[in-house]
Amino acid sequence: MKRSKGNKRIVIVVIAAVLAIVLLLAAAWVFTRPTYVFSVNGVKVEREELIYAMGEHRYTVAAEIEEKYGADSGDADFWDREFDGETANEMLRRTAAEAIVVDKVQLLTAKQHGIRVKLSYSLVETARQRENEERAEGSGEIYYGPDELSYHTFYINYLMGIQEELKEKLRGTVIAVPAEELQATYQEHKAEYVDDEGEQLGYDEVKDLIYTILEDEYYDAYIQTLAAQATVKYYDAYQAVTVMDSLDE
Repeated sequence: MKRSKGNKRIVIVVIAAVLAIVLLLAAAWVFTRPTYVFSVNGVKVEREELIYAMGEHRYTVAAEIEEKYGADSGDADFWDREFDGETANEMLRRTAAEAIVVDKVQLLTAKQHGIRVKLSYSLVETARQRENEERAEGSGEIYYGPDELSYHTFYINYLMGIQEELKEKLRGTVIAVPAEELQATYQEHKAEYVDDEGEQLGYDEVKDLIYTILEDEYYDAYIQTLAAQATVKYYDAYQAVTVMDSLDE
């Protein structure tokens, strides 16, 4: 039985439509695919995260350069100027990358201890958008703070929550504070431990506070050690990110 020309045309049109859809989806995937700038222990870091971190550290880095070298961050060529063989832009990018490394090793360590984490900028941003939508819709859950959370606010709160969960997992092991160190710290800073009326506080009254402070120091030292040991691989796109990108944030 012969197929009619009309049926052949329909088949051709359907195939062409399917191919067009496939091509559109492929183009959309390429267009939206993240650009990665470096990786930390195998976890790729998106360009947007580096830009965000550069924006977070821009004023601090500028202030440090002004204080150390007497430069004026208001000068048009400030970020392109070299200071001890490194431009201000390179210092900013390096500082931002180092901060990201610290965050990533915390998240990776938390994951190793069974804590669910979001390792990429995109996943955190998606979670932020979802929460903002829920805040706007009034889902019945009680939310604190502004009606819409910025990425900065959401990310800081998210990371602090992970840190607390991780500290709970690490207590009694790598961040355990020896009793003798508590006593030594109390004796060293004894004059500082007074109540509102200036009366000396006893060791038992402040040992929990001292423990919390020292535990945080142990935790920070542990994470810094992991960050120093991390394997960081930079991609070509890393060098292309500049302070001008962070100005758009």
